Amino acid sequence: MDINSMKLIRLVKKVLRKNNISEKQQNLRDRLDFAMSQSKKI
Repeated sequence: MDINSMKLIRLVKKVLRKNNISEKQQNLRDRLDFAMSQSKKI
């Protein structure tokens, strides 16, 4: 995992904390999980 990915995850987590709309949270989390699984394959 590279530095940019770490920064991105930190940013997403910050946004999720501020924005407590559960649907958006779940959507972002799913997208993040997908991105993580993709980056592991590469």
